Amino acid sequence: MKTVLLKSIPFSIPIKFLYERLGGKRRKKISTRVRRQAKKALKEIYKYSSPRAVYRVVPCEYQEDSVRLSDDISFDSKKVSRVFRDCDKAVVFLITMGPKVDELIKKTLKESPDYGYILDTAASLAAESAVNHLYETIGEKVDEDEGITRRYSPGYCDWSIKSQKDILKLLPYEKLDVTLNSNYSITPRKSVSGVIGICPAESAEANGNACIYCSKKDCTYRRL
Repeated sequence: MKTVLLKSIPFSIPIKFLYERLGGKRRKKISTRVRRQAKKALKEIYKYSSPRAVYRVVPCEYQEDSVRLSDDISFDSKKVSRVFRDCDKAVVFLITMGPKVDELIKKTLKESPDYGYILDTAASLAAESAVNHLYETIGEKVDEDEGITRRYSPGYCDWSIKSQKDILKLLPYEKLDVTLNSNYSITPRKSVSGVIGICPAESAEANGNACIYCSKKDCTYRRL
């Protein structure tokens, strides 16, 4: 299957989103000092980020409580696998914001932990925005009668983080200058891997969200 390398991905971080992540919601006010630091953090994240991605379309087969993505790669997840019941193809992807962001955050956390935390939060939002753009790009490329499921990453729900290793096996991740650590986390840290199912449009609408199969209402990542 064809592999696509994207050397540049747009992203945006509305300042209100960063304020919310820093606790500025439900009428709780953000101090003038934190507002100033947040605006500075955004400028630095835009300056030092170099988001790139690689993705690939692979065959997909639903099996009870698991999903097979190729002849020798599969993952187990009772909840997430149900999303892929009607999928015969899937997109595996990896996106990274680049090493300079990691270096900046690491250096700043040592010198000024409070501001380093704000930088780290802003970088996470940047990564989310870049992944959302990639998701939209993939959605525009499927056939008219097809749709895509929500995106899922190892560590989400009941899907083991160890599957990060298997996802990367399907991608030429070395082209993005990323490495997988012994604890299955990716370096640079602001990197995201995952899978998106491709299925009939009506199935994507009805079954593409694993949260409908989960009873945990207070989950931070709940998407309903």
